[in-house]
Amino acid sequence: MLDTRDLGQEEILNQLKDTFLEQLNADSAQESIIEMAREAVKKNHVTLVLGAGSSASANIPGWEKLLSQILGYAMQYNALARQQRNEPEPLREARLEQALILKKLKISMVGNNLEAGQYLKQLLDFSDPKFAEERIKTIIAYIIGDAETPEQFLRRKVSEINKEEPNEEWLRRVAETETLPAVVYLLKKTRRAITYDYHTLVQDYLINVFGVNESEIVTHPGQWNEYDEPDKIQIFHVHGFIPDRGKAESPAYPQKSEKLILTEDSYKTMAQIEEYNWANSIQSYYLNRDNCIFIGFSGDDYNFRRLICQLGRTSNRPEHYLFFVVDDLIESTFQSVRTYREQLDNDQEEIKKDTLCILNNILDRKLKYWKRYNIIPIWTTRNQIPLQLVSLV
Repeated sequence: MLDTRDLGQEEILNQLKDTFLEQLNADSAQESIIEMAREAVKKNHVTLVLGAGSSASANIPGWEKLLSQILGYAMQYNALARQQRNEPEPLREARLEQALILKKLKISMVGNNLEAGQYLKQLLDFSDPKFAEERIKTIIAYIIGDAETPEQFLRRKVSEINKEEPNEEWLRRVAETETLPAVVYLLKKTRRAITYDYHTLVQDYLINVFGVNESEIVTHPGQWNEYDEPDKIQIFHVHGFIPDRGKAESPAYPQKSEKLILTEDSYKTMAQIEEYNWANSIQSYYLNRDNCIFIGFSGDDYNFRRLICQLGRTSNRPEHYLFFVVDDLIESTFQSVRTYREQLDNDQEEIKKDTLCILNNILDRKLKYWKRYNIIPIWTTRNQIPLQLVSLV
């Protein structure tokens, strides 16, 4: 049976997004900010900063989903340990761990993501801390392995877009359809990216979708490596790196990092013991030197916030641009307002107006917060951001 209530909710959400986009398109300030970012790209003075959302279109989970899947695998490892002790695994636990691994169940653990990462590491820490570190790397490698490959992406796009053979014009149109190819298309021009992701999809798409020769790419896997060639496309994995196991070691695909930045302990090590380490130095250097464009980035990263606070509020640094996707914010605000309005009159038009009123206030506060650090938000939606990114080139 169709739930007309849900259908109505979806329709209202789509109307809200359309109204929001109409407001954005009428906002000359928004377009002037995008034009400023475009000029920075033309001057070759841009570094991309990539968060988890930049590769979501390739089936890479965001932080909450990633932590849920890691929990499922961690429960599975614990079950194997119990089996070795001849202890049976409860059927309920076996069912739940599979639901987590297969992304049929997503949970939000208590505390922030760093705290949740620490809990997961402890769950895997049977006797040797190094064991837990290696297990987490193995688990993340499994999760990354479920991503859509460049070859699969191209086959899908050839099927979707006029069944044409790839050429430059066709590739630009393809880049306009999803965030990850749009990011990679832009990176061909900017030639520098700082990423918080562990995977190699950016390198893979550069090579196998956009035809960049592997020799043109240098990857820094959580530390400065021997390949320091500024004329190459440089990708800085400041939280560590897990290479594709099928790739031979090269500047584009070096060996994996000794450690990943995932848990509370790993962040504290970076923040306190290694205050001037490579990862922090790279981020500080490009924040002070270039116009940075943040994509798929919520700004909630603890270490990043610490860095910008240390850099301080100054007008002397270059301006940076944060593409802020508002789909989830629109939906969560709408749900809260709808619950509130149901106690009154449940007027659909009033629900929309109240939602937009609250959204405008939230976004105004966010704008003021980020502008203190020379970071200018660009409000966007999942459907709109690929077009905006490609338009910068």
